Amino acid sequence: MVTDVDYVINRVSTKSWGMHAGVKPKYVMVITLKGKCEYETNGQMIKLVPGDVCIFPPNNIRKSKVDEISPWHFISVSFTLKYLDGSDCYIGDLLPMVTHNV
Repeated sequence: MVTDVDYVINRVSTKSWGMHAGVKPKYVMVITLKGKCEYETNGQMIKLVPGDVCIFPPNNIRKSKVDEISPWHFISVSFTLKYLDGSDCYIGDLLPMVTHNV
């Protein structure tokens, strides 16, 4: 179950918006509504376009940069997952990091 939601952000970025390399201690789900963004995570480049959903696992190192021609509009949610018995739930090995065209 989802517990401890830290934030829900609906952001329309500018063409210069980006995120410096950093680590978030919880899951972060990003839903792309419009525009484009590129993430670098675990040595892999991920390009997000409208309809894409990306779930970053806890303690994932990543940075991002928006497309200057088509700035990114997205919703981001930070949360914790727990099993019903209260123990930590890790789904990083069960789901793909990116689901395209949801």
